[in-house]
Amino acid sequence: MARRGCPSSPAPAPPLDNDDILSEILLRLPPAPSSLPRASLVCTHWRRLVTNPAFLRRFRTRHRRAAPLLGFFTEGLRGLLFTPTLEPPNRVPRGCFTLQLDDVGEWRILSCRHGLVLLLHLLQLQVLVWDPVTGDQRRIAVPRNFRTGEGTIINNGAVLRAAGDVHGGSQSSTFQVVLVGNNQGFTRPLVTFVCVYSSENGEWRDPISIACPLTSVTRYIPGWVLGKTIQLDNLLPLSSTEASYPRIYGFAEDDKVFLIRTTDRIFTIQLESMKFVQFKICSAILYSSIFYPFSSVYTTGMGLGDGHEGAELLFNA
Repeated sequence: MARRGCPSSPAPAPPLDNDDILSEILLRLPPAPSSLPRASLVCTHWRRLVTNPAFLRRFRTRHRRAAPLLGFFTEGLRGLLFTPTLEPPNRVPRGCFTLQLDDVGEWRILSCRHGLVLLLHLLQLQVLVWDPVTGDQRRIAVPRNFRTGEGTIINNGAVLRAAGDVHGGSQSSTFQVVLVGNNQGFTRPLVTFVCVYSSENGEWRDPISIACPLTSVTRYIPGWVLGKTIQLDNLLPLSSTEASYPRIYGFAEDDKVFLIRTTDRIFTIQLESMKFVQFKICSAILYSSIFYPFSSVYTTGMGLGDGHEGAELLFNA
């Protein structure tokens, strides 16, 4: 009770009227693609907050470590193909993640990790780091030791964000690229090279090389190691013709999700819960040999009501 003659203190603003508090609440929404579009429909005030570029960066950074598995990439005759795996309303619209490349036949996917895709140009000996959600691209010439006169084969590679960025750092563009290759000489010991690139300083580190057997490095294809045995015929509704066909076509390490292909279906299996989702194989990816799972914080639909496509497709998928 205020003393007589002393003005009372103004009542504090309700929590939902305080932008700082409300932003902290909205940041804790689950990273499902439909979360922010739904929040933006509440009112103009909420829409202004969740469409703010600074808020979107914070939202992506906060949830990057637990980003949902949106789908997978494959190589097609006309370039990269993205196949969504989530159910509506979180399904990413087909054609959303596209990359325009003039010489699409010369590019190969090496890795998908931490919301980034790593591609290799076979002739120009350069790699491309691409963020499908933001559209950001970075082209990097491969290190000198991969350009020897005797010829060097790039066997595989990986892209990953810096540990601080994955766990909530502020430098969202920081990443590293790892390339593995070997010389083409078959009459002498095979030498394998490993090089690491950091976007922080834009340089390749000194390479590491080691002599190894000819069969120790596989080109482009993962080498699986037995860690757990699963009776798929007891878990999946397989027909008699599918029971002898299941193959591992991809693995999302962070999500612990396998992509299993049969004759005409694809199953995603979460190893911890053993839950699975199935869908038909479309003709465009019928002859793909490897699936590259893609996990990221996707916030499409922010153009709701301002003439951009995305939100209507997201909610009506």
